[in-house]
Amino acid sequence: MRNLTLLLALCTTAFASWGLNVNTTSGNLASAVTDHSISALTVEGTMDARDFRFIADSLRSLTSLDLSGASVEAYSNAEKPVFGTVADYEADAIPPTAFFGMGLQQVALPAGLRTVGHAAFTGCTGLRQVALPATVDSIGSYAYSGCTALTAVTLPAGLRIGEGAFARCTGLLSASVQCGKVGDGAFKGCTALATVDLGRGVGQIGAEAFAGCTALTAPAVARESAITGIGQSAFAGSGVKEFDFKACKGLTEIGQWAFACTPLQSVVLPEGVEAVGDGAFFYNASLERLQLPSSVVRIGDFVLAGSNAVATDSVLNRGLTEVGSYALYGWNRVARLIVPRTVEKIGTRAMAGMTALRELLAEPMAVPESADSLWAGVDPQRVTLYVNTAALAAYKAAPQWREFKIIDNPTLSVDNVEAQAASVKARFSGATLVVTSSEPMAQVSLFAPSGIVLSTVTPAGERAEIDTQAYAGRVYLVRVALKGGAKKAFKLVR
Repeated sequence: MRNLTLLLALCTTAFASWGLNVNTTSGNLASAVTDHSISALTVEGTMDARDFRFIADSLRSLTSLDLSGASVEAYSNAEKPVFGTVADYEADAIPPTAFFGMGLQQVALPAGLRTVGHAAFTGCTGLRQVALPATVDSIGSYAYSGCTALTAVTLPAGLRIGEGAFARCTGLLSASVQCGKVGDGAFKGCTALATVDLGRGVGQIGAEAFAGCTALTAPAVARESAITGIGQSAFAGSGVKEFDFKACKGLTEIGQWAFACTPLQSVVLPEGVEAVGDGAFFYNASLERLQLPSSVVRIGDFVLAGSNAVATDSVLNRGLTEVGSYALYGWNRVARLIVPRTVEKIGTRAMAGMTALRELLAEPMAVPESADSLWAGVDPQRVTLYVNTAALAAYKAAPQWREFKIIDNPTLSVDNVEAQAASVKARFSGATLVVTSSEPMAQVSLFAPSGIVLSTVTPAGERAEIDTQAYAGRVYLVRVALKGGAKKAFKLVR
C-alpha cells in the first residue's frame, strides 16, 4: 500500500511538471501557475500583456502552449512598461517580443486574435507550424523570423505581412501566399524554400521579399495575377530560373536589382511595364531570352550588365529613349545590335565589352547623346555601322561613332507597317511574308537589317508572298514599289 501511494505521488508530480490547464483573469496567470517547470500549458479566460511577460520570464520549459480558449485584453501602464519601453497594448494582439527565443514547439493562438506582434516568435527554433485563426489580419515585423523548424506556411487573403516576418526560417520548404502584399524581406534568407504559390490576391512583392532563397527556382504565379510591382532586390541572389511575367498583365514596375545574380533564363515582360530599375537583371549569367515591351522608355544603370548569354540583336525595345550607364556591360556574344530610332541618350560604358559586335544598326536620325567610354573594349575597325542616308554626315562627325566603318542604309528608321498608309499591308503567316496592296505593285524586296537584299519578287497583281524559312533572323526590312511610282518601306518582326 505504501508503495502504491508513493507511485501515485510520483505520477502526480510527473504529470504536474508536464502539463497544466488553468482558467484565469487578466494579470493573474502567475497566481494560477505555481510550478514553473511545466512543459505544456492550456489557458482559458482572459489575459493581457502582464501574463505574456510571466510566460516569457518564468515558464522557460514550455514546449506546448494552448491559448485557443483565451482572449487577450488591452493593457496600459506608462509608469511600468511590460515589454521594453512599450506602455500600451491592444486587445486581441500577441504583444511584441512576447515569446522571443523560447523553446515552444506548438502554439494554439486565441480564437479571436487579430495581430501577431513585432518579433513575437523570433528565434523560436523549435516551433513547427503556424496556425493562424481566421480573425488574424496582420503579422508584425520579424514575427516568426529565425523559426528554423517551420516547414510550411499559408498566408490568406486580407493578411498584412510585416517586414522580415519569416526571414531566415531556414527549414521552410513551402509558402502559399494569397495576401495583397508580400512584405519587405518577408522570406529573406529562407534557403530551403523551394515552393512558393503567389495567389491571385498578391498585388505587390516587397523589397528583398525572397532575396537569398537559393532553393526557389520557379515561383508559381496565378493566372491573371494582380501583381503590379516587384520591389527592390525582391529575388536577388535567389535560385529563380523561371518567373511568369506574362501572367502579370498589370505589372508596371520592376525595382532595382530585383532579379540580380539569379539563374533566370528568360525575361518576356508584358506591355504596360514602365520602369525597369537599375541592375534589375544584373549578372544573370544564364539569361538567353530578353524581350522588353514598347512601354519601357528607360532601362536603368547596370540593368543587364554581365547577363552575357543573350545573343539576340533586338534587346533594345522600340519606344526606348534612354539606356543607362553599364546597361549592357560585358555582353560579349552579341554580333549585331539594333539601336531603336527612339533612343536619345546612352550612358557611360553602356555597351562596353561587346567584343563580338560586328554590325551596328543605328536607327536614330539624330546621334544619341553618348556618355564616356560608350564602346570601351569594342574594336571599331571590326564593326560596320549602318545609318540612314539623311543621318550619315552626323554619325561620321560624332565622337564614339565616327570610328566605325559607316555605311549608308536608306531603309533604316522606317516605321512599322501599322503606321503606313492603308494602301499597303504586310504581315507574316508563319515563315511566309504576305504583302497586299490596294494598288498594283511593281516589286517587293526583302532585306536583312544590314541592308543586304534577301529576295525580290515581281507580283502578278495586288498580292505577293516570300518564303523566309531559309533566313535565320527575326527582324526584316520590306520595300514595296507601286506601279504608280510610290514606294513604301517598313520593318517587320517574324
